[in-house]
Amino acid sequence: MRRKRIFVVISALVISMLSLTGCISPSVSQKVITWQKVLGGNEFDTIESAIPVDDGFLLIGCSESSDGDLSSLVPSSRDIWIIKVDESGEIVTQTLAGGSGKDTPYGAISLNDGGYIIFGTTDSIDIEGYQGNYDGLVIKLNENLNVEFKSALGDPYLYDQVTDMIQLNDGNIGAVLVSATDSYLYIGTPDGTILHSRIYPDTVFNKIVETTDNCLLLVGVKAPDYNTGIVIKLDKNLENESWEQEIENCFFFDIVEIDGKYVVAGTNFSGENGGWDGYVVTLDATNGVITSEKFFGNNSDDIIEHIKVTNDNSFIFAGRINCNGWQIGPDYPGDYWIFKTDERLNELWEKIYGGSKCDFLRDILVLDDGILAVGFTYSDDLPNYHGNGDGYVLKLKSDGNL
Repeated sequence: MRRKRIFVVISALVISMLSLTGCISPSVSQKVITWQKVLGGNEFDTIESAIPVDDGFLLIGCSESSDGDLSSLVPSSRDIWIIKVDESGEIVTQTLAGGSGKDTPYGAISLNDGGYIIFGTTDSIDIEGYQGNYDGLVIKLNENLNVEFKSALGDPYLYDQVTDMIQLNDGNIGAVLVSATDSYLYIGTPDGTILHSRIYPDTVFNKIVETTDNCLLLVGVKAPDYNTGIVIKLDKNLENESWEQEIENCFFFDIVEIDGKYVVAGTNFSGENGGWDGYVVTLDATNGVITSEKFFGNNSDDIIEHIKVTNDNSFIFAGRINCNGWQIGPDYPGDYWIFKTDERLNELWEKIYGGSKCDFLRDILVLDDGILAVGFTYSDDLPNYHGNGDGYVLKLKSDGNL
């Protein structure tokens, strides 16, 4: 019953506003940057997600600062930071959302009604539905970026997080709630009625995707060892699996569909190129059989977290390179990493961005005129760096030329 109430909370947030009907080249060169922005104040600030909007971009992050770019705002502890920037990266408007504690977004989606949902995790005791420890967080914005609903959901004793949400083609909402090492999946109507739900014990899903044949793909890793990547294809009733593919020594983050196959990206721990490698596998859409695999990166730890398909059926991959495992902070290395391949995964170009310290890419958009990359940085040699971690946004050209 508690899990039913969880999904009702998610759906209730939505219904009120939805009007639903091979080897890398060793030469890495600097890519032309249309613009770059370091955003924040003297405390910890990030940009976690980006959504294209009219005349610019909506950036979603979190902030603990009340100076610098946030001098007109006062966070309670760590608040969701909502920023509208124009096409040149200049701040048009910004606001904060959340509760009295630490609110951290993992992503955001746009909705058919013109509004947005932000999802993540919170320990704010004053957010409706808060149970204890860290709970999953859902915030609904209208098209004017005003908060319409915010709610926490989860178990009072476990670390809970909403890792992904999607609006399906039929208007229903799909959600993944990770509670400690288990994943709870929900599909429901906008009126809060649960249509389907399912639990996957000892599995952490990072991504939920709708396929062209009206199924769902789930991508993540088996817990608690976190060293076996998993991809599952199942129907929207969450009952019948078409297939399941598990691959040892890897961790999956993202998946896309193209020409009867699925392309999955993550990291591989086997040390093919030394350290962790960026890892891409292609799976047959009908049976999940591996049709190809390829390792990318150098002899550091390298992680691919995002895939986008371009208009010419090529791929843009993005993540982190030159890092030290999952370690993040001013004392650890790491750079933004973006590369393009053709449909056969032959590299077309590869670029690295950032400063002298840890730079953590969190999301990318592939646009008609280039690429937008967002995340955060601890590199104090970047222009306008404020301190203790700042949001880091790059607007890049799309051709890979110097």
